[in-house]
Amino acid sequence: WLRAVIMQQAAIALNREIIVGKVSGNLITRITLSDVSLAREKKLADGAMFAADEVSIGYSLWSLLWAKGNVLPALTKIALRNPNIYAERDSAGVWNFMKLVPPGSPEAEAQPFALRATISLANGTITYHDAGGFGKVARPVDMVADNFNGEVKFNKWPAINYSVNTALHSRGETMRFNSSGTLDTAKLEFAVKAKGEALDLGILGRVAVFPDYEVKAGKANFDLTVSSSPKGTYLPVKILGKFNLQNGAARIGPVEVRDFNASLDGKKDRLAINEIAADVSGNVIKLSGEIAAGGENKLALQAEAPVLKLETLAQIVPALSSVSLAGK
Repeated sequence: WLRAVIMQQAAIALNREIIVGKVSGNLITRITLSDVSLAREKKLADGAMFAADEVSIGYSLWSLLWAKGNVLPALTKIALRNPNIYAERDSAGVWNFMKLVPPGSPEAEAQPFALRATISLANGTITYHDAGGFGKVARPVDMVADNFNGEVKFNKWPAINYSVNTALHSRGETMRFNSSGTLDTAKLEFAVKAKGEALDLGILGRVAVFPDYEVKAGKANFDLTVSSSPKGTYLPVKILGKFNLQNGAARIGPVEVRDFNASLDGKKDRLAINEIAADVSGNVIKLSGEIAAGGENKLALQAEAPVLKLETLAQIVPALSSVSLAGK
């Protein structure tokens, strides 16, 4: 009886087919749904937006009884076991999950974010399709994240604590990494730890938002902690740890970058550039030095070329409003 009611009410609310194989739990503090599938469109025959072997939902019964239409504050934990999630952004920039609640419905009206639960995913797979792509030249992006294990905690909102461990696959390339951190949505402050080996920059090139560029090759490993800096410091973020890149290649607008190698070492209040070397459109350029937070920045630039065209630099860093050059 309860299973039929859940399926009927969920299908009406989400305007699409949903199947629940079994309902269990003590129903006072927890309910567990087994073999859950939610249609990508109207019918599951067109594919599933979400499927999981098990969805376990913990809640406060007292808060649920006084929810007054908004059940989010009553939820304490949402655990997904073996979930398969299909995330899609169409060419107009609209995400598929945004279509779950019909426009104009009471649920779609602006409300204060009330979720305080912990959401966990165990052994999940996330398939991501972006029809619009990124940058000036839109290219569709397709990625799969498997062996996905993660947790997001909203109990200290507006601060969000998260951890994730997964492998990303795109066009035959693989990136394995794990990350954890805290994001403060109110203060726009963050502290994130990330570690990875054999990172294929081709994947980053397809998901990072930069205009008209393409990362063609490059392998890197890193062990970094990145955080927002206190107000008034020179650098907007602090980077602690090491980042090494070998044999990179990229296209930035009309500029070709080859044989790109970099070694960065972030320490207390400075970013040490051990060396960055690249062939930029026939110009061999090497850079070393350090960038200090609130202190003196020392950089050494070497260029080997019959003609070094400054418009090349302007194409690489179009965000700079002015550049001063001095030297021999």
